[in-house]
Amino acid sequence: MDTRTPYRVPPAGLAIVLGALLAGPAAALTTWNVPGDYPSIHAALGFSSDGDIIEVEPGTYHEYLDTFGKTLTLRGLGGAEVTIVDATGWSKSALTISSGAPLIEGLTLSGGAPPSGAGNGGGGVAVADGTPTLIDCIIRDNTVTVKTGGGVYGANPAVVTLKGCTLSGNKVVSGGVGGGAANKVLLEDCLVEDNSASIGGGLYNVLGATGCVIRNNTATSYGGGVALALDKISHCVIQGNTAVVNGGGMYASVIVPAGGMLPPVADVSLLENTAAVGGGLYYAVSGTPLGVGGTLDRVVFADNFADAAKDGAYINVAESSTGEFKVTNCTFSNDRLFVTSVPLTISNSIFWGLTGAIQCQCLGYPIDVSYSDVKGGFAGIGNMNADPLFVDPASFDFALQPGSPCINKGDPAAPHDADGSIADVGAVPYDAWTDLGFALAGTQGEPVLAGSGPLTWGSSNTIELTKAKPSVAATLVVGLSQLGAGFKGGVMVPSVDALFAGLPTGPAGILTLPFTWPSGLPSAFSIYLQFWLPDPAGPKGFAASNGLKASTP
Repeated sequence: MDTRTPYRVPPAGLAIVLGALLAGPAAALTTWNVPGDYPSIHAALGFSSDGDIIEVEPGTYHEYLDTFGKTLTLRGLGGAEVTIVDATGWSKSALTISSGAPLIEGLTLSGGAPPSGAGNGGGGVAVADGTPTLIDCIIRDNTVTVKTGGGVYGANPAVVTLKGCTLSGNKVVSGGVGGGAANKVLLEDCLVEDNSASIGGGLYNVLGATGCVIRNNTATSYGGGVALALDKISHCVIQGNTAVVNGGGMYASVIVPAGGMLPPVADVSLLENTAAVGGGLYYAVSGTPLGVGGTLDRVVFADNFADAAKDGAYINVAESSTGEFKVTNCTFSNDRLFVTSVPLTISNSIFWGLTGAIQCQCLGYPIDVSYSDVKGGFAGIGNMNADPLFVDPASFDFALQPGSPCINKGDPAAPHDADGSIADVGAVPYDAWTDLGFALAGTQGEPVLAGSGPLTWGSSNTIELTKAKPSVAATLVVGLSQLGAGFKGGVMVPSVDALFAGLPTGPAGILTLPFTWPSGLPSAFSIYLQFWLPDPAGPKGFAASNGLKASTP
């Protein structure tokens, strides 16, 4: 069968019978091939057992899938780009999982459209129970009506894990929530784009999202990118999303008991999102409890759009003199912070690009700003009014350049940065070490060179080589510039200004060199480092680490 031509699976029971006739007894095999052993994926799933592996050849399969509660592996051999399940016309979810812990890899799941009265949603993937994992899948162009989860829906008590997946073009129409994914779903390193719903165009009330890009999603009401469970979103970029009403990037209105705290929002970047109020973030307390507080920590706001004073973050907390909202180590670029009704405390943060970026309808309660860089200035301990010297704000790189006035100028009493120095001001701390790549693999793969320490005058620092060939003499190349010339089948990263030969790797292939950074070096002074070592597994009998740049702040 040529799977590149449309193939419409017969009704489920008939498909299973046909598969059995064509493939023979199921007990003889644990790895099945589609279409080699079964004419359809649905048939293979129906006839397989727990622990089996189903491998699917590249092609487009016009069917819908059900794992029938089994714990098995379903794998697209050519990857998701070329192994496509198209459920168009079946009025079903593209994939249904009732229970079990199946592993789904390398498939596109598209065209799912369960009827509005069926279940709770999940046009692409509907999970009633179990702990399925989907890896490197594409879940696109699925639809649910007046339900939940255009792309993926996990019902309680399920936990659905998505790793390296793309959710795109999914939608919830005629109301409903979670265009990309909703409820009992965990996302790791996923792309969520161009999905839509009434609330939560990208994600709605998910269990968590880490390392994801959430962009260009739309909500006809609230939360263009993300709605609810904002504290479960970490190290994500949320960009270019739109909400017609509130919260272009992120939205939540939360019930908080008196004296409680809004769940923290931390470690995200909110860029170029749009809403009527709270272009980047809309975060509110439901009702009027007393003494409620909240925090923003290590959040970047840049170029979000809304009403003039409410474009970056809009925080609405019930009026109370005993509550407090804290903003720590945040960066606002061409964006404003708007907070209502409670005392406001800001530290170690940058407000640059706009003057008057701190807007507080605080009803006479105190506004305490300290150790922050505020364009136009702001009274307070340790504050400054100086260009923070971002690396490339036009490309949303808000790391600090060497020589930035924000390096090591945070509150001395605050937790120190990872390099042991006083906290930097802003959401992205200065990193004195830059990995330049170009490692050359040897016996243990690519040797890794990493540095630690602040590289301030007289400071203690360390470079460490790992994954090198054990018990050989390595050579450290040190340069004052980056050369990038071909050498021994790899790339010599530093200019060869100094060589330190005969440095022995240990029995595990590790070499550690502590050193003191000299005093008197100017800001932005840099050296370039790379290890080379004999290794018969290398292309010309040598292996090399990545290049590493070390720079004075």
